Amino acid sequence: MMRFPLFCVAMVITAAAVTAQPVFAIHGELIRLADVSLDSLATDADFDANVLIIDVGSNLADVEQERDQLEKIHDQAVRHKRKIGWWIEVARCQSMADEHPQWMASLQGHGEWHRRFPKSAMAQAGEVVKVYPWVPIANQPAFDAQLQRIQKLLQLLPAADFIFLNDLQAAPSACGCGNDLCRWTTDYGPIKAGTPVGADAAAKFCDAIQADHKASKVIPVWTTECEKVDGEPYGHCAGVGCFDGICWQAYTEQLMPVTDRHSIIGVQILPKEFDRATAQFDHGVTWVRSALGSFQAMPPVRSGRAIAANRLLPILQGWDTSPEQLQRQIIECERMGTSGYIIAKARIDQSWTPQVVTVSRQ
Repeated sequence: MMRFPLFCVAMVITAAAVTAQPVFAIHGELIRLADVSLDSLATDADFDANVLIIDVGSNLADVEQERDQLEKIHDQAVRHKRKIGWWIEVARCQSMADEHPQWMASLQGHGEWHRRFPKSAMAQAGEVVKVYPWVPIANQPAFDAQLQRIQKLLQLLPAADFIFLNDLQAAPSACGCGNDLCRWTTDYGPIKAGTPVGADAAAKFCDAIQADHKASKVIPVWTTECEKVDGEPYGHCAGVGCFDGICWQAYTEQLMPVTDRHSIIGVQILPKEFDRATAQFDHGVTWVRSALGSFQAMPPVRSGRAIAANRLLPILQGWDTSPEQLQRQIIECERMGTSGYIIAKARIDQSWTPQVVTVSRQ
């Protein structure tokens, strides 16, 4: 178990950010189709929005088979004046990783990731270790293929109030440090997965989806970067100087174009999934404050602009979490002045494994 001193996780938060009124407030649940009850859409007063995980990868035939049920859910939600949204995973796509392993993000920089996978083989000449099954949109071939995949998927779905696009950044352990919150680059080394799109890749991707679905509100879902304590030898970055290095700078360069074009930003607040639910983080509560506060504290010191808390929509970990822990996190979000929250009752899988792939230098 990794240990983190509590005093290291606090972020500086302005009074204006804490007291800001939400741009709009929704209180929703994130669920899978198999867990949806048409009756609950009419009677569950705890939520005013239902967000369904559309998790099919490249197999669109599954959506075609479920279309009738999706339309019933959509119509029931409309009938009872509830918002409906589709949750679509972008980068973490097993089918595309299997079809195009060369497009996956790679681990060519720091080797600290190997401490988490000590039995994994290291890359030899002509090989690279890939982050399976993550195919980020930072490089042009993957960008084009992922965009085409999701456009085809959305054509099969009824129009929704919201389209949540998750994991628009690079893969976990981007520089090879081993920290799942390090997501600023796809290829931190000489072997590239293709021509880089640029720092505005996520913004361009969301723009393309929004242009084709003007009746829906596209909500980009973001993941925060590391904290200074992660750079300690016992921390998530295992001594790598990510916090004071390029990570937050590149993160900010990628986030600013997204916030320029979208009023609401979803934020993955998943304490257990990211190993932040320890006693040192008050079982995730202080990390909720830190992660949300980072949007105000970090961009201004990395050539960016602060993003008010009222533009943030936390995605809270509702699975594998006690009601008491979840309620404390909700209270923390309300104190921050966020735009409501979405409780993820189904797991948002952020895991990865190293996979050695033979590639050629480009």
